[in-house]
Amino acid sequence: MDRRGFLRAAGKAGTGIALGSLPLINSCKGNGIMTPEPPPKPVPVNLDFKVYNHTQGLQAQFSQNNAMSGSTLTFSVSDIASRYGIRNVDPVRIVIRKANFGAYVDYSNQGTAKLGVPRENASFDIFLFNAAGSQLYAWGDAQRWVLRLVASTSPVVYRQDEGGRTGEERVWGGEFLPETGNLGVFDQYNELLHPAWANFSYGNFERIPDRGSGTFSYGFADCNGADSLMGYVGPPTARRIGLEIDPIIVPRIKDQVALGLGLVLEQIAGQVPDIGDQRTYKSLGATEGVLSQVGKDEIAYLFVKYDPNYVPRL
Repeated sequence: MDRRGFLRAAGKAGTGIALGSLPLINSCKGNGIMTPEPPPKPVPVNLDFKVYNHTQGLQAQFSQNNAMSGSTLTFSVSDIASRYGIRNVDPVRIVIRKANFGAYVDYSNQGTAKLGVPRENASFDIFLFNAAGSQLYAWGDAQRWVLRLVASTSPVVYRQDEGGRTGEERVWGGEFLPETGNLGVFDQYNELLHPAWANFSYGNFERIPDRGSGTFSYGFADCNGADSLMGYVGPPTARRIGLEIDPIIVPRIKDQVALGLGLVLEQIAGQVPDIGDQRTYKSLGATEGVLSQVGKDEIAYLFVKYDPNYVPRL
């Protein structure tokens, strides 16, 4: 029975079937197939770019006018470095973000990164990286969980000691240290993450000296014969993510700061102990309690390339 016959039968039978509840057939013009909306026509837009060395600052600026929306632009490390005379950068690593360290756009350690052209005029930052840090960059690339435990570039860290051990808060921050000629652990990190040459920051560690709660804890503890611990710490009934230093085994302030600098990186890298074949603070060049330039390059690299939507492949 065709649809018209069915409707007549239904009316005679008094079934009370609502016409609106019946499937609509051939309700669209033509052959009854819904026609998708056509994609918007490409429009020309103007794009501005700033090129940064991630720890040295602005290196170049350029514009690309009349780029067509919906198209894809590809940026090469070698091309940018050659065109603007930028020297001593890692040859394969590049990050694109929206202007002023805005939303993540693309990252590559294969030499090129891509940008989908938006429908409106826009500005973007391109980050290149110091060549000296290449070995540590490769280590960072291999860590599937980089910054995932922190889940943010602005973690809250709080002081909590264990096992009757305690030490000086200034190791972690709050004042200049004569023993090292520099700042404490989290102050060194924050100084790096807030570049003096930029109107943006890569991240921030909010340090709470008093007991409390946050992303992870820091402090001093009996580390069961080790000089430090990183990962899950505290009594079995109150386990938490934290990092601890034993001030009895490590009595000197500069050594405590050195250990702390390494532990923080291990924590944000996914509780990975030691970089390569040596203690992390040594890889960061922080044996005397002060981050070397290579160490700064590595830490800033992890924050610059951080993608909040990254899902690791297990």
